[in-house]
Amino acid sequence: MNPLTQTLELVKQAQGGDRDALSRLFERYYERARRSVRARLGQKLRASLDSGDVLQQTFFKAFQIFDRFEMRHEGSLIHWLAEIAAGQIRDEADRVGSKKRTAPGGLQSLDAQFGEASGNLAQLVPGAVTGPQGQSIQREQEAAVEDCLECLPEEHRNCIVLRDYDGLEWLEVAQKLGKNTDSAARELHRRALVLLARCMKQHGRDGAIAAL
Repeated sequence: MNPLTQTLELVKQAQGGDRDALSRLFERYYERARRSVRARLGQKLRASLDSGDVLQQTFFKAFQIFDRFEMRHEGSLIHWLAEIAAGQIRDEADRVGSKKRTAPGGLQSLDAQFGEASGNLAQLVPGAVTGPQGQSIQREQEAAVEDCLECLPEEHRNCIVLRDYDGLEWLEVAQKLGKNTDSAARELHRRALVLLARCMKQHGRDGAIAAL
C-alpha cells in the first residue's frame, strides 16, 4: 500500500470514529505541519510562541471537527491543519500586539484549557521530534530558510508556503493567490525561489534552501 493510499485509509477510519487512526494520522504529518506553522509564525512570533503549543491547539480543534475534513490529495491535510493553525496564530498575534496576554508561556496547554476531559485527547498530539545530531543541523537550515522567507514580498512568501510547506497542487496555489492559471503560479514560485536563494546566499547559507 503506497503512502497516499495509507493516508486515505487512515482518514476514512478516523472519520468513522477510530481514535487510533486519527492519532497515527496526526503523528504521520506532525513534522510537516510543524514546519508549515513555523513558516507562518514570523520571526517575532517564533520568539514568543512555541510552535508545539500552536500545534497542540491545532490538533485539538482538528479532532473536534475532523468529520468536516475532505481529503483530495496528500497536501489537503497539511493545508487544512495549517489553516486551523493560522487562526490560532492570528488570535495570539492580536494578544501579543495588544499586550493583553495574561500569563507567560504562550498558548495554554490542552490540560490547562480543557481540564481533565483533555487527558485522553492529549495523547493524540505527537511530541516534539527527536533524533540524531544531523537533525539539529536540519533544524538550523530550516530556521535560516524561515528567516529569509520574511524578506520576500508577501505574495512570493505565500506562494512558497502553499506549495513547498503545505504541498498544494499548482491549480490550488493559483486559486489561493488569485492567479488565473497554474502556469502563473509556477512562474511566481520560480521568481520566489530565485529571491529566496539570493537571500540565503547573502547570509552565507545558500545550501540551506534544500531544507524546503
